[in-house]
Amino acid sequence: MALRFAVYENGEDQIRNKVCDFIVSTFINHGHQLVSQEEELNFILNHASLEENNHYYRKTTSEWIISIIYLPEPQEDLKSLCYTVLIRTLANMAIAIVPKEIGAAPDLKNLDDFMIYCITPEVGFYGFRFDPDKIYQCMLPVVTSHALLKNHVVDDLPQAYWEPTPAVRSLMQYGRQLDKLGLLPTPFPLQELLSREDLDHLYSFFQIKGISYGNLSVREAVPDIGDDTFWMTARGVDKGNLSSVGKDILLVSGFDENSQTIKVHTTPEGDPRARVSVDAIEHQLIYSAFPEVKAIVHVHAWMENIESTFQNHPCGTIELANSVVDKIKEFKKPDSVVIGLKNHGITITGSSLEDIFSRINGNLVATVPMYD
Repeated sequence: MALRFAVYENGEDQIRNKVCDFIVSTFINHGHQLVSQEEELNFILNHASLEENNHYYRKTTSEWIISIIYLPEPQEDLKSLCYTVLIRTLANMAIAIVPKEIGAAPDLKNLDDFMIYCITPEVGFYGFRFDPDKIYQCMLPVVTSHALLKNHVVDDLPQAYWEPTPAVRSLMQYGRQLDKLGLLPTPFPLQELLSREDLDHLYSFFQIKGISYGNLSVREAVPDIGDDTFWMTARGVDKGNLSSVGKDILLVSGFDENSQTIKVHTTPEGDPRARVSVDAIEHQLIYSAFPEVKAIVHVHAWMENIESTFQNHPCGTIELANSVVDKIKEFKKPDSVVIGLKNHGITITGSSLEDIFSRINGNLVATVPMYD
């Protein structure tokens, strides 16, 4: 598929702009099209800097933003700096250009003297020597993905389910367990990195109230809604302090292909801003494909000796969801699987949340291995 992209220019940083030119040429050589910012886009290359919050406001959720920055010296905490640039520019991926050696004079004629570092919101972080084709291959899983973030929310949850059922109480219990494992906080407080205007744009555009890693879900049939319904943690809420149906926990009944929305059910007194986790499409496809799976947990951690997906697609995309489902199909017991999401974390299936936590207890590695 030919992609349409544009460049959001800012300043005269020669190294950054030349690397960006190489990226543009590589995409064009692969049959993709450079167009103006006003046209329909798949992604935009954003010229970023440390001095300003250079960002491009997306027109739709189908646009991806790749921020490119040049750092004149190797940095002591490069990962944190790159993540800061990523968040401040509201990007889906940041690419940093860094000299291989301290004090190295920049040479526009020899970009082989530079390292390229890539980072995504999932905290995938890795580096390699300057290579336009490799940059292209790293960007491709992001810019070709399709986000499924919209919810169709209806306040038709039967009154019998307004108070927590045993299934909902299990979500609350094991959300607290995730918190005890130290796997939920965001890498940085967004309020310290973004202006109020940018923060409002981010929350409004992606329909979130905050950001907290990880999510949990558990099946429960609600006859008046459907037989394949499941409860899932809401988007961006503190999983260590889940308190109520319609606010922190929502019922999902499926995915509407025509409108490309997740079907969500809440109470009349529920929070009208609440939206189910961005990973709802992944959970939905797993439950649909494997009836024996009764619970799912996703955390930004790792386990040794596990199978993993091939590409690092962003959260909330149909591509990531399908890659997880395809990997689960390789196992004889789909309800007891741990799948690694490359440069991202793990998705765990089980017969219950208790089953899942009994298997992962003591076996989680907090640092996710990074692969290019």
